[in-house]
Amino acid sequence: RLQRAMDYARKHHLNRLTHGSGEDTVGIICAGNTALEMEEALRTLAPNGSAPSKVRVLRLGMTWPLDPRELNKFATG
Repeated sequence: RLQRAMDYARKHHLNRLTHGSGEDTVGIICAGNTALEMEEALRTLAPNGSAPSKVRVLRLGMTWPLDPRELNKFATG
């Protein structure tokens, strides 16, 4: 069942990289209301209203089971 759940999340893009580039030095993983608050905080920190540079954010739409491939991809860039 867990594998089917991970396949479903991957197919429907439930977990999304909302900010990021290849040269990020900070990674943040969040879900739910915390994700909304994080996006607002990042917009506040950036002078032009976009996310600050060097920050990568993974917004989880499904927190369990976590997909090891998605986490590895997030961590390595």
